Amino acid sequence: MKNRKYSRHELEKMDIDTLDKMAFGVVSGQCVATLSHKIHIQYPGDLENAQHTFDTKGMEWAKQVDLSEPIEVSIDNNGRWNLEDGHHRWLAASKTGRSLTALINVKGKPIERILAQQSTEPAEKSTGRTIPRRQIPRRP
Repeated sequence: MKNRKYSRHELEKMDIDTLDKMAFGVVSGQCVATLSHKIHIQYPGDLENAQHTFDTKGMEWAKQVDLSEPIEVSIDNNGRWNLEDGHHRWLAASKTGRSLTALINVKGKPIERILAQQSTEPAEKSTGRTIPRRQIPRRP
């Protein structure tokens, strides 16, 4: 947000893609490269079938899984990426260390997230400049 603070009224006038980009860094419908460890498995039971496939077919299976089709990921209010579809591809990528392409669906509320982020930002950023001791005013 580059130190610019927006009011709710200003944010409500913006288009959804701008808001999503400001709040989450991506927009719905965008495909992005990512790694499996950045994606949260919201419902671990959804991995059972993929895990069974890996357990029976092993690492050779994982190496042969085609990762060219994007997995589907939703982004919640906290900015967490949740796996929606593509559990076999996610597991194969996590076992082999390969990257994935994720198709994004933003489900979070961008205006609420932006306002929350703004409220936690410090009022002024430090310049990072060190003040020499002789320039620090002394108390009387």
